[in-house]
Amino acid sequence: MPYYTWRGVDIVGDYKKGKMYARSPEYLDTQLFKREIALLKFQKVSWRWRYRGVSADLKIELFKQLATLIDGGVALPESLLIVAEQLHHPGMQEIIHESADVVDHGNAFSVALAKYPTIFDPITIQLTKAGEESGSLAKSMEQVAERLEMRQEFSRSVRAAVLLPALTFGFFVVITLFLFTFIVPKFAELFASMNQELPASTLLMLRISNFLNSWAALVAGGLVVLAGYALYAVGKTERGKHIMDRLILNTPILGTILWYRFIAYFLASLSLLLDRGLRLVPALHTVAQSMDNVVLKEYVLLIEQRVSNGRSLSVALQDVTPHQFPLELIALVHVGENSGTLELLLKNASLRYQNQVKRLLARFTSLVQPALMIVLGLLVLLLIFAIYLPIIQLSNVV
Repeated sequence: MPYYTWRGVDIVGDYKKGKMYARSPEYLDTQLFKREIALLKFQKVSWRWRYRGVSADLKIELFKQLATLIDGGVALPESLLIVAEQLHHPGMQEIIHESADVVDHGNAFSVALAKYPTIFDPITIQLTKAGEESGSLAKSMEQVAERLEMRQEFSRSVRAAVLLPALTFGFFVVITLFLFTFIVPKFAELFASMNQELPASTLLMLRISNFLNSWAALVAGGLVVLAGYALYAVGKTERGKHIMDRLILNTPILGTILWYRFIAYFLASLSLLLDRGLRLVPALHTVAQSMDNVVLKEYVLLIEQRVSNGRSLSVALQDVTPHQFPLELIALVHVGENSGTLELLLKNASLRYQNQVKRLLARFTSLVQPALMIVLGLLVLLLIFAIYLPIIQLSNVV
């Protein structure tokens, strides 16, 4: 694909440079001129990692702008080209330009998006397809953007909840290594000059310090890194990913949080697809294909199979084991099926379980951080005791 590195100068005389997707040097010159940059030099290059860095924020901006332009009466191919000029990510520019060509040749926009499964998930593609079939593509683009915004907001709240315990744990590790690597060795020479038997706690502290200051510690660290890489490589295989995903779901506390997070995602996605006119079985299949955890994907496929065999969704949810959907959720789905308000009830339930996940994360944070601080305090107390006990014993002898 045509990518160019370029150098230019803006209207105030400052030199600029960058990398950009462009169909031709003339197109590159035109696009830079719109940014008030005069092109001085360019070179065509290949870019292997052009699709990296396509963030959720970038996709949200894309679909929001498309919704605005389409709702304003601008044809889809022209809307895509206008949006491409506003986004400064070369990989996304390529995707949008190629999508515009696909649409201009009479194909659906959902077909163009389906060519990039690593960028656009099945739910985004299905919502786009539903909007095309119903003649409400602008509304579908808005719903895609809202869905991505909701997921982004939720992910940020999760990261914020996990950040503080992670920083506390990192601080704990750094302080521990500093004490055993730099502080304890200062006292080792003093203890050696005492010529007396040292307490067991002091001997243990000195052994740990000697190990961390030896080549053996580097070898052990290297082995840990290799073991981590081996686990990462195994996790990339189909069998290994299945095992790792199941282990994560069975982890205390973390597994519970992930299970409720799955319920919230499952309900929100299913509600959105049903609202856009998809039937229940295809909607369940689309949700399953969007799952990253293969065990959770199997759960959704099991639900799809039960529903396709004639069972209701509420009954199918009861067949998921060993993890169980809450009984109140099953009852709520049953009410929605009987009253014809399943989409609305699923949406409300998804918001409820999102709040449940946030509460679980807050509870986890409130427990883990004080526990780490207590452990750090006990470690410092142990070090003080192990260091000063031999000195106190020597003073008593004198």
